[in-house]
Amino acid sequence: MFQSLCCILSSGLMCAATATLRGAIISPFTEDFSSGTNELNMSPFSSSLEFNNIIYTVDGDGGVALFNTQTFLGAALENFNGLGVIGDWTWTGSTENNVHNFTVALSDASAFALTGFDWATGNGGPPTEYTISGYLGSDLIAQIVTIDLTVEGTYAVGTANEILATDIGPGDDSGYGLNLSFAGSNWKNIDRFVFTASGNDIVVALDNIQLAAAIPETSTALLLTGGVLLASTRRRRTA
Repeated sequence: MFQSLCCILSSGLMCAATATLRGAIISPFTEDFSSGTNELNMSPFSSSLEFNNIIYTVDGDGGVALFNTQTFLGAALENFNGLGVIGDWTWTGSTENNVHNFTVALSDASAFALTGFDWATGNGGPPTEYTISGYLGSDLIAQIVTIDLTVEGTYAVGTANEILATDIGPGDDSGYGLNLSFAGSNWKNIDRFVFTASGNDIVVALDNIQLAAAIPETSTALLLTGGVLLASTRRRRTA
């Protein structure tokens, strides 16, 4: 099982340089948390962390902070080579924190294309089955209803919601992880994505979050009015 809170004793400064996201995304960006520090946002306690202009939030009474992911989860996960964001990091093995949602959005609420990320959890009780949803404003744009951290493969194959999942877990049940690649076009114009699970409180660890400029999908109707050619557009909802 991942390390208990009483074992979190010291902070280590991560000095590697990384790009900083500022405002709306205009070029591909990867958040690997290398400019952060271990235990960032652990004290004072908070259910939300803003880091490099991305906001990570959990519901209920949970907390969000940066940790050395492999050490915290006690699992040798591929691709998690340093810091990652974790929520709910105060997980106790039950439902007492009432944490079932983890949301990622830009600080300015602008839209983006979700390209991929590394995702993991510990063993011993946190859910491994989640719904991942992408929203734009109040509209549900993209969704996979059940994606299992223990099962690699292609989810929603051949649809606009398609996700490619590659196993990055240690293979010894000490933890579970997937690298997700968002191939479907519905993920290319959202302003937040949300992990949702039922049962025990969640533990979601993320690293190497890849975002790019939003690519709105439109259907175009050409209208001729008073000799002027007009184009009207309509956003396509979840397929």
